[in-house]
Amino acid sequence: MIRDKLIKISERNGYKVVDDPGNLFDKELRIGVNFSYILSGAANTDFMIFLPALLLLILVMVAGFLIINNIFKISVNEDINLLGLLKTIGMTKVQIRKLVHLESFIIAIPSIIMGNIIGISIGKIILNKIFSTNVVLANINLSLVLILLVILFSTIFTLLTVFLSVMSPARYAAKISPIDASKYNETEIKKKYKSDNISLGKLAKRQVFSNKFRFASIVLSMSLSAVILNGVLTYTSNIDLEKGLSDVIVTDYNIASPKYFRYRYYDKEDRLKKTFIDQVRGHKGFKDGGALYYYGDEYRYPDITVEGKNIAPLLIGVDDYLINKQKFIEGEFDRDKWNNGSYAIVGEDSDKKSSFKAGDKIKIKVKNSIKEVQIMGKINYNFSDGLRYYPIIQENQFDESSPELDLEYFYLNPNLYKELIGDNSIMSYGFDVEDSEKENFDKLLKTFENDPDFSYDSRGLQIKSFKDFKNLIEFVGYSLSIVLFLISVLNFINIIATEIIRNMVNLSILEAIGMTKKNIKKYLVKKNLIYSISSLVFSFVVMLLIDKFILIDLMAETKWTTFSFIITPLLIVNLANIIIGILFTSKFYEKHSCNSLVSRIRSLE
Repeated sequence: MIRDKLIKISERNGYKVVDDPGNLFDKELRIGVNFSYILSGAANTDFMIFLPALLLLILVMVAGFLIINNIFKISVNEDINLLGLLKTIGMTKVQIRKLVHLESFIIAIPSIIMGNIIGISIGKIILNKIFSTNVVLANINLSLVLILLVILFSTIFTLLTVFLSVMSPARYAAKISPIDASKYNETEIKKKYKSDNISLGKLAKRQVFSNKFRFASIVLSMSLSAVILNGVLTYTSNIDLEKGLSDVIVTDYNIASPKYFRYRYYDKEDRLKKTFIDQVRGHKGFKDGGALYYYGDEYRYPDITVEGKNIAPLLIGVDDYLINKQKFIEGEFDRDKWNNGSYAIVGEDSDKKSSFKAGDKIKIKVKNSIKEVQIMGKINYNFSDGLRYYPIIQENQFDESSPELDLEYFYLNPNLYKELIGDNSIMSYGFDVEDSEKENFDKLLKTFENDPDFSYDSRGLQIKSFKDFKNLIEFVGYSLSIVLFLISVLNFINIIATEIIRNMVNLSILEAIGMTKKNIKKYLVKKNLIYSISSLVFSFVVMLLIDKFILIDLMAETKWTTFSFIITPLLIVNLANIIIGILFTSKFYEKHSCNSLVSRIRSLE
């Protein structure tokens, strides 16, 4: 809401903010907001950007919560047998709950300290990367107060997560009898199964789904990192460089006065000097170019109208070289008709459809002269072929409460434009050059910038800007996804290890009644495959929902992206989980089953 804040600051200091172009009176000023913040110009654009960012933050928090919750739930459940023994020697329910919470906080304190050190270090690296790509942010340093606030927030969130995570097992351990607590097993058999055909797959399935809450938390914690990574890659891989550039520049170079590039071309006094164009055209390697002509605020509604239409027409002269760079969305370009007849091309804003169609005849009135023209077709209107700001024109310019008129952009042949306007001031000039001479043209245009009336843009500069933007998103997204992926992998390994240790007696009994170690490994691997495959399915469903309700709308708001569905990151992350599950399960079980069968059963009774 940058614009609203600037308006409040201006009014508080006794200034009136005006939107119309023209001369400013005393205590009046205009506010210009960089179009990067405005995007499509919609009033709710800030929320369209904020809500996906908020959802991403919530996903990260949920991932952290699930991971911490799962680790502590497993750890506390392992200690319930000991708590049952303590209860037999006189410990009360309140003391049991306090003991469980105290243990969890003692474990959490060093984790919080280490987490904050590592987290702030990674955060500073990411922010330095962000600041280094932005001139405005280049000299910003993180204050000690901000770092302390981050530490405070992360500490409170982690302690709250730990507290909530251990509440359920602590209550359970406190209320059950000492005998039941000493025999506590996480798997609660709610119904008996009868089957003549038992298999390792059925056994693994029953074991996994015996505790549905833990199954859901494991799948969620494994899925979120894959979903976030897939979301980041979906956005970055769908950044369309050509589409983004076509909205800003369609030629190799674009030259104009500095005010044009600062979104402040309000007067023909800001026109581009023809001497610059002559020097460019005479330089080695020049191919061809074309100009845009605009009168600034010399003519304003109702000086220019279209008979029978309550609109605010804006007339822009354009050379046919630039028209050939544009894609027609209706009709087609006829050079002979354009140069020899009375034709106009409608520039249609992507956010608002034009009321005119190809073939329509309209009468344009400029003060006392009227000219009938025919609509040849329609092209997309954007910053590459028009003004670099969106004028606000009211029906009555002297009444602030009067309704705002719809804008219609009409491109005219330069001769027809001059006939109507009586002037052919050049607003900007775009041109193409030989690839081998681009470096020389860069040097030439930089020397022109010593003149305060000259500035330029180029496809090379825009490409670099877009690539920096894409690299920045990828760097931040990959950093976040890698951290979450590593945490989810560690959590998955912790789950595998804990289940093997907890069920070592049962596994040893299965081995004692004839099951081979090879079959036991297959049984454990099948359990982990259930988790991995369930995570893949859940990730796929969540990604579809995120694409439909978030990414598609977000990409529609930004003019440099074209949505296409991507699933490769999901497959890669879940394939990594499957491979880790298979390899780690086999190695870990081998390590803990190397003792004799009798000693394993006796030591774990």
